[in-house]
Amino acid sequence: MTGGKVPIERVGHTHYKTAECPKEKKRSIILSLPVEIIFNIFVWIPADILYNSMRYVCRQWYDIVCDPVFIQEQLIHSSVGLIVDNNGSARTQYFEVGKMNATRSIELGYPFQRRIDATCDGLVLFTEGQNRMVHGNHVTNDQAVCVANPLTKQKVTLPPPPPGCRPAHFYYSLACSHLAREYKVVFTCLSHGCQFFDWMVVTVGKDQAWRLIDSKKLSDLGRNHSPNIRLSTVGFLYLIYNRYASIVALDVQSETFYEFPGPTVPHSSDKDVVSYLVRRNYLSCIVRLESGTILNVWELSDPMSGRWRKLYTFDFDVPKYKSSGMFKGWFSRRADFMCFLPKAWVNNGQVVVFRLFHNPGPFIAHNVETGATFLIGGRYLDSLRSVSHGYAWSLVSLSPILQC
Repeated sequence: MTGGKVPIERVGHTHYKTAECPKEKKRSIILSLPVEIIFNIFVWIPADILYNSMRYVCRQWYDIVCDPVFIQEQLIHSSVGLIVDNNGSARTQYFEVGKMNATRSIELGYPFQRRIDATCDGLVLFTEGQNRMVHGNHVTNDQAVCVANPLTKQKVTLPPPPPGCRPAHFYYSLACSHLAREYKVVFTCLSHGCQFFDWMVVTVGKDQAWRLIDSKKLSDLGRNHSPNIRLSTVGFLYLIYNRYASIVALDVQSETFYEFPGPTVPHSSDKDVVSYLVRRNYLSCIVRLESGTILNVWELSDPMSGRWRKLYTFDFDVPKYKSSGMFKGWFSRRADFMCFLPKAWVNNGQVVVFRLFHNPGPFIAHNVETGATFLIGGRYLDSLRSVSHGYAWSLVSLSPILQC
């Protein structure tokens, strides 16, 4: 008996070697690849697979996955999906649309106690605490504003608002600076008895107190009106006021404000359906005029000058899809085109996701390049009551000392 060893006959000698398992041989070949090749392969793998499985294979793979340079490169290649917070319940879902419109659904498994306020690069801004003011909506002492990465479970609690700050209206926003790659939370608040909003900022994992931003150069609309929409792209935070009227862009790195109008839309009216969304790290505007099923898409090409460019036009013919039976059993007969509101761009800006305004049910996704329309979610998903944001799994750390 050779005890699991295979004899190899040589002249006058008998040598033995261990019989290699085909799987082990294949694994050894993969592990022997140059680091550069492994790096370029890994950037295309979803962050949840890298973090939960592949970083445990060996020390080399662990070092690659936890490398800050790799984390940023993987984030660039990651596909944006949809995070859905079901009205503050424990079942927060993440939907990712891949090739051939295949949808992957994952439960985040993170205990969000309150609704998600904002997302940026896989980080989530939310509020913790059980008590909420009945009159007024300012954060009480037993509530805390936090930023977390649901994948790595890292969490940072932000400092409380400055003493004496009792806002009648307030908003928290999350954005990333372009050069320093620092994440900042912007606190916009209107205190009791004040005419103008104050703007304060804190760098996540770095600042211990809020810093005031000079907003005196903004117009009266930008200073004394609350924004309808708050969105962030790489380097900029956008606050949109009143459809076409005014958009405020905050350069997150320099903390400088820019103000400009929305896109110039021919034949526009007050009954147009106007939606602002982030598409491929650019601010986009989807407009459906008062009559018709045609949607026009604009993109902000330069935040500093406020220059817009028209991307394309597509037809989202809801009556055609209803007659084909695609929405059978989901939506009431009175659901028409006016009920469908754009919520997010996913799959690298190829798919726009709509929610139904009047009826609970799944989201409706439309691929603007192929024209395919399909549903996201099932009966358990209430798109009417849920809060949704564009989102991508990421390995982004909240602090340099917390990598992996």
